Amino acid sequence: MSISFKEVIKRLGIKGKILSIEQEVDPDIEAPLLFKKMAEKSEKAVVVLNPKEKNIPLISNIYWKKGGIIFGERIVDKLDETVKKALKRSEFIPTKFFERLHTITSLALYANYIPKVVDSAPFMNIVYTGYDADLTKFPALRHCEEEENHVVVNPLIIAVSKELKKNIVGVHRIQIVDEKTLSIHVPRISALYDLLEEALQKHSEVKTAIVIGGPPALQIAATPPSPPNIDKYFLAGIIQNSPLNLVKLNEDLFVPSESEIVIEGVIEPGDTHPEGKMLYEDGYLYGGDPAPIMRIKNIYMRNDALFYTSITHHKHSDQTYLTYLASRVTLGYLKTIYNNIVDFHVPSETLGRVAFVSIKKQRVGEARELGASLLGLKLTPYLETIVVFNEDVNIHDPVDVLKELSANTDLDRDILRISNQQASELEPSGSHIKTKIIIDATRKIQGEVQTWPERPGMDSQSYVDALNKVLSILQNVI
Repeated sequence: MSISFKEVIKRLGIKGKILSIEQEVDPDIEAPLLFKKMAEKSEKAVVVLNPKEKNIPLISNIYWKKGGIIFGERIVDKLDETVKKALKRSEFIPTKFFERLHTITSLALYANYIPKVVDSAPFMNIVYTGYDADLTKFPALRHCEEEENHVVVNPLIIAVSKELKKNIVGVHRIQIVDEKTLSIHVPRISALYDLLEEALQKHSEVKTAIVIGGPPALQIAATPPSPPNIDKYFLAGIIQNSPLNLVKLNEDLFVPSESEIVIEGVIEPGDTHPEGKMLYEDGYLYGGDPAPIMRIKNIYMRNDALFYTSITHHKHSDQTYLTYLASRVTLGYLKTIYNNIVDFHVPSETLGRVAFVSIKKQRVGEARELGASLLGLKLTPYLETIVVFNEDVNIHDPVDVLKELSANTDLDRDILRISNQQASELEPSGSHIKTKIIIDATRKIQGEVQTWPERPGMDSQSYVDALNKVLSILQNVI
């Protein structure tokens, strides 16, 4: 079943997981603080019905710890296996939109994954064009006084160049510059950056749509870390096990039909604006580099539209949880390539700079080889460090990670440095060159060291008997 943004709101309402705030709340500083404090204390989504000087309700926290309600606990728990099975039985994986439309629509194998094109969409009920198309009417956020423009943290960006036969779907921050203009943060390592560079060389305009409040499955599929070279509409179909419904916005642009708000416009390659400072998950403000400008043509929205955005926070935000779900999707993809991978995790606090992976280690040098290969996949725009652990390490537990990292790592033996790599635009030092690192935090085997300390066995019969007895005692006394 295709799950729309509105269906998510309905499910959360049934479960009593929505809090409505009738008091006026300012999108500047007040709303982000409200969403953050609520996420710390509660798992409820928050709707601000009366954003100051705006006429559309503002909603956030709809994904934070709610994957089970939205998709079902079983689906969330098995997300990596779902993706792995779907990709493994697919001999041909669509990598771009035109390929999907023209090559594989007749294959029954893809029936549950290939999007369907419908004739109309609820968001087309209201259209603002010309003078009436005003971006400043939206309750976009400012997290602090230092943020220079109002920000939407995790909108879906759909960019199409028919001349280049490329369709890009991603999640990128946007800033509202004025009534008719917004800037898009485009990482140097991203499919959208590559598209705009190629379009600049060909002098080709890029038709673009900003989707606010899009389908949850597409929100996950387009969020980094994301499998490279797999069409995001196709991947969203795998996640929800049903086709995504698309509607034709113009000659080239297809967008999700169940979107809340769609902003249509054009990016002229080379048309840039100095990016205003924005807050990121690592707690720092970045900005100043040239950012692509999108000139808007039309704004579409549902009659009952809600303006959705995550806040920026390293822990208590929708974007943090979506990154976790995206990591599970990427894990499924990685398992189709590497038989030895057990788990994959991108800690949100690192802004995607660091990834942990656990493996079934079988031979000398395996951790280094895998780490170098993963860096080459460019799973996140900012990835610069891969840390590899044994399969029994809980890479989601910071205590377990630090314990293994400190016990198993020698600075001379276990760190592989790859110098003269392109740095991201969010490099705190401002440098354009970076050394990327692979850390082998696995326990060493024969051939890597002479000896290695033993670990106690937790599966012996005596240990199992003792554990059962202790649990029985505790059950009687607690």
